[in-house]
Amino acid sequence: MPYPHLSESVRWGIAEALGTLGEHSIVPQLVALLSYKHLNESVRWRIALALGALGERSIVPQLGDLLPNKQVDDYIRVRTAEALETLEERSIVPQLVTLLSNDQMDGSVRGSIALTLGALGERSIAPQLVALLSDAHRSKSVRGRIAEALIALINDEQHVRSLADVLFMSDIPDSIYRALWPLSRQVGVRIYVIDGPEGTHLEVEKRPPS
Repeated sequence: MPYPHLSESVRWGIAEALGTLGEHSIVPQLVALLSYKHLNESVRWRIALALGALGERSIVPQLGDLLPNKQVDDYIRVRTAEALETLEERSIVPQLVTLLSNDQMDGSVRGSIALTLGALGERSIAPQLVALLSDAHRSKSVRGRIAEALIALINDEQHVRSLADVLFMSDIPDSIYRALWPLSRQVGVRIYVIDGPEGTHLEVEKRPPS
């Protein structure tokens, strides 16, 4: 999109059209434009959406490499993570988990990465996400997004117990509370708060069959 006289709305329309036309030969140029600072970020956002719509999974490694690149606007990196969700390529999951644990990255980008991991549905990473969620030194907003992602990934009693343990940590996001109760129903357990001689603790038990 080298024509400086084009209005932003026209550029938006071009980007959206490229996503619907299905012309995969344009993909390398679109990827390059994501980091082109002279192009308005709202146009680059639509380019990210177009890349997701084109479904070209071969670009997944390139999109993954953009996420930690501080030369690319945070907003564009958030949209890039969303494009990865649309592409549904699970091979990127290990890299995304590593990026999620990188406290040097912008919180909004990591939050978007967490939601992408939830959408990709790779349940084997649930223990890693629970561990990140349990780290009180990490960003509260990012931990909230991790809790949201875990709703899609946790499917057994053991992980619900691990998540329940997080409730006794100080300064936890409200989203962890919101995540725990639907998860308990989903897995088929009940969670009780017990006050005993050794203090307050949570008890998790199997629900009786209805």
